[in-house]
Amino acid sequence: MAEALQQRLNDDNAPDEVKNAPQAVRDAIAAAHPTTIHSLLGVRPQGTPRYKFHAGNLLTYNLVVIDEVSMLSSSLMHHLLAALDAKTHLLLVGDPDQLASVEAGSVLGDMARAAKQPGSPLAARTRTLTVRHRFGPRIGALADAILLGEEGVAEAFEILEGRGTHQRDRASAATDDPTSVCWVEPGTIAFRQVMQEVADHGALMRALAKAGDVAAAVEALRSLQVLCGHRQGKLGVSGLNTLVQRRLGIVGGSQWYSGRPVLVTANNRALGLNNGDVGVVVPGSGERRKDAAFPEGKGFRLVPVSRLEHVETVHALTIHKSQGSEYRHVVVVLPEQPSRIVTQELLYTGVTRAIDRVTVVGSREVIEAAIKKPIRRATGLAERLTAS
Repeated sequence: MAEALQQRLNDDNAPDEVKNAPQAVRDAIAAAHPTTIHSLLGVRPQGTPRYKFHAGNLLTYNLVVIDEVSMLSSSLMHHLLAALDAKTHLLLVGDPDQLASVEAGSVLGDMARAAKQPGSPLAARTRTLTVRHRFGPRIGALADAILLGEEGVAEAFEILEGRGTHQRDRASAATDDPTSVCWVEPGTIAFRQVMQEVADHGALMRALAKAGDVAAAVEALRSLQVLCGHRQGKLGVSGLNTLVQRRLGIVGGSQWYSGRPVLVTANNRALGLNNGDVGVVVPGSGERRKDAAFPEGKGFRLVPVSRLEHVETVHALTIHKSQGSEYRHVVVVLPEQPSRIVTQELLYTGVTRAIDRVTVVGSREVIEAAIKKPIRRATGLAERLTAS
């Protein structure tokens, strides 16, 4: 969130009121230090009570903004609301069409459905934003078609095959890059070409890191990312990470090789790192053999790899773990066979991580099955929020 706010203030395409924001606003944004909800609540896994802040020890903020609320579980939302003072303004931001929490609940989706019902107390407190700033009309058209479910299958394949755009976007399609959406099937020559592009990206990061151009290596992290529907299998995270590393000549115990992209998988307060942070391994300074460089504001910061405990290699990562991120080119890789976890929301989330290009890897059967399969969670929250 901190990076997005800073980038927006300096975006030449931003509205005038943003570009001309007063210095007080700029100073406030620069001074803001976003944190995780767990850190905000002071989670103590072994403590009693588990949360430092709760109904008997309230947080006293005037405003709390929660981003990526689609990832919020029912339990965590409960503890957040219990810890907020009645005078606190709570702003929830997110896309209800994205993947829901990996834990129980679909809080944002339920709230969005409830807000559409007559008489809901949420109706007047909900604002739907419809202008897309991340990607162009062709990627947007594909995202829209996916959300139509069975009715959008034909339109989705028209766009994937380069034959069409969503009706509301046809007027702007002429200015959109026709190569911004690409579809390839596994095992084809086109698939091998995509995998070579992925390997070349890994080689670029390795070369930049070994040359000591840390800023360029960190920037390269955002230029291409493989997102997988599954963790296991040759078209899953493990298989594709292994494929890329073999092409880079990485074998055996060369764990901390220069150019290795790493994902933090557990919060580390001592290092100021959170679950989901992504960095790249670079040559160390002084007596340190290797560091990991993590994006920070307009630059980066270095952390000795010897202090990193919970990380994994992410030439490829799961779509679930990509939520909240964006990349210039996204390669969405689906499994070879339809799967219960490859759903409409998963495909939509993967596609909408792209800024300039999205390449969808999958058979017609698997893509069609995903579009037709929305997640169904019987939480009862939407009904309770609309009850009189």
